[in-house]
Amino acid sequence: MIVSERKNRMIEIIALILVIVSLYLGESGVTVGGFGIPYKYLLEMGVVALAFLEFMVYPNLEKGKKVFGFFMVFSAPMLISILYSMFIWIFNFSGLRFMTRGLFYPVYNMIGFLAAAALVYIFEKRAVWIMALSITGICIYRIIMGILTVGFAEWSAEWILLMQTVGIEVGPTLSAYEEFNEALFGLGLMLLYFIIMFIAFREYRRKFYLWILFLLGMFAFVTGFKRIALGGIAAGVIFFLIGLPMSDERRKKYAVRIGIGMIIFSIGYLLISSSDLFVAITDSLGIDTKGRDVIYQDVNEWYSFSPVFLGQGLGYVSRTMATLAESMRELLGDSVYTAGEIHNDILRNYIELGFYAFPVWLYLMTVFRIRYFTKNYGGKAGVVVVLSLTYMFITYTTDNTYYYNLPNLAFALLPMTYAFQEEIS
Repeated sequence: MIVSERKNRMIEIIALILVIVSLYLGESGVTVGGFGIPYKYLLEMGVVALAFLEFMVYPNLEKGKKVFGFFMVFSAPMLISILYSMFIWIFNFSGLRFMTRGLFYPVYNMIGFLAAAALVYIFEKRAVWIMALSITGICIYRIIMGILTVGFAEWSAEWILLMQTVGIEVGPTLSAYEEFNEALFGLGLMLLYFIIMFIAFREYRRKFYLWILFLLGMFAFVTGFKRIALGGIAAGVIFFLIGLPMSDERRKKYAVRIGIGMIIFSIGYLLISSSDLFVAITDSLGIDTKGRDVIYQDVNEWYSFSPVFLGQGLGYVSRTMATLAESMRELLGDSVYTAGEIHNDILRNYIELGFYAFPVWLYLMTVFRIRYFTKNYGGKAGVVVVLSLTYMFITYTTDNTYYYNLPNLAFALLPMTYAFQEEIS
């Protein structure tokens, strides 16, 4: 059992303040040597420093080993991608801006994973609730500021329109709130954890303050109306319910099979989104892709489904699209929207990693992580990894969440905290 007998409340308070301030500051940051560094990463490293301070003052080698293992398991796909891309950058004579973007993005993700591990070290099984409280609080703050700006009558009219049209028609105030992408996608994962904990543990169902936090979070999340995230929550809950009545051994096998299914799904989605079949399917279902079909067709020349395609290296997609968007704005002006991202993280990783490294990335993202948690923490922990991966991979199909800091922090935090919960139980 990994439970600290001595806790420094001051460290907890400072860590909570750092988390809240990082959420409030969002993407604002400082420029160093021509590179923008958001404050949130510096603040997250502050949380890591606090965890290290606690380790030094109240050393717990067993717990430290556990959270470091969490960090390495979640960072493995990033580390392998970086090492492989170094070879591709040299082979392709890639420009400095491609390499720096390809390096910074995964490093930022790993800072999020490290911060998640640090939060678990400091707060233990309360880490998810602390993060849920922080994200919900900052979302409610933004909603209140929107109401104060336009008035309650206009805001509520926009909210009713949003609900009536199922997120299709969005007023200007709520449209600005919807762009709070990282917090909303991260909040979706928090709500998913609330639901499974309410289902699995009677003690949590009896805590009134958790229900209040859950309902506030649900209101903030629905107001942002990320439809793809709603699908991710629903799928995650279904996978959890299917695995819940199983024996632990059956649950372990079930979790691994779902992981293999994610690999097959990702390869299938990659093939579909790169062909005319994507348009045929979305049109038949009446789905407005908001120009994603055009983006996917435009990038077809960047890759091929061939053993000779080794990939373009990390940073290629993001940097190339940003450059094209900037050129289009200079040519057409700001009145014409130009996509600055690919909105398909599965396709992004195939383009950047290529024919051979892409399946390795998929394995490290799914089965490798699932097996680590099932082996060390049991079948339920493996299923929690599954539902977290399900949520993330569903968002990967239409968004850019692979490099969003907050969803990745939350994504890592769920299995880490649940594994800790299981050990305590």
